[in-house]
Amino acid sequence: MHTVIADLFKEALSRPDRAEPVRGRMDGHDAIDAAGLLARLGSGALRHPYFSVFRLDEETQNIPAVETRLIDSVTQSSDFADVAKVEQALRTGAFLKFKELGQWHRPTRLILDALARELSAVVSARAYLAQAEKSSMVCRTGGLTCIAQASGAAYVRFDAGSDSVAELAYGDLLVLTGGREVCVETRGESCQLLFQADFPGRHDYLIGLMAYAVSSNTELLSRYHTMSLAQRASAARDALAAAVAELPGEKLRGLSLSMMRKAIR
Repeated sequence: MHTVIADLFKEALSRPDRAEPVRGRMDGHDAIDAAGLLARLGSGALRHPYFSVFRLDEETQNIPAVETRLIDSVTQSSDFADVAKVEQALRTGAFLKFKELGQWHRPTRLILDALARELSAVVSARAYLAQAEKSSMVCRTGGLTCIAQASGAAYVRFDAGSDSVAELAYGDLLVLTGGREVCVETRGESCQLLFQADFPGRHDYLIGLMAYAVSSNTELLSRYHTMSLAQRASAARDALAAAVAELPGEKLRGLSLSMMRKAIR
């Protein structure tokens, strides 16, 4: 599936104003199993903060749905899912969000790894599950985002206040560019899988360059505390200039991507 998404991302980069659904290009069963994820919540294999429950807006209207369980004879943890509360919230129009799928969901991680290699980007994934008819939510995207309808169907409005609406059925994909506010209204039980690709910008390249300069100048670091402010500024400028001269472009891009991944964690 990663080749389909990669091709759509590449096309979107050349035509950023276009946002039209691509029909039936995804096999959702290869990407995510909503029933399996719910079972993992119940067993305790998946805990907060990798899941959350919210109504309407994922940033402002979270619903408490965790409970404390005894891990062993003395240790308690309060990050387990309260399955009864989760199910009740879903029945009344709430959404269940799964985040950072690449860290714990192997099928998705394989797709993300392939996309990252193909695009030379940092790629992440999250999923939204709803069960009630006409459940509504608002989420926000950045970079390049592919919304994959992994099960059910939904109306997706991108750019709040506009008439830009796409109806997604099972297997459909929709690619959006830039930061967007996305509104989703489901048609019965529905699951959206979001892949987001972020590419290095000027700030990211500077962070990567600084990391290289620091790792290449251990002697400078050892005496940094003995230098005046003016000496520090001059030495740092010289170290960065040397890094620019000797660091190949591809290596700088790889280092910048690595630093971006660390920042996300």
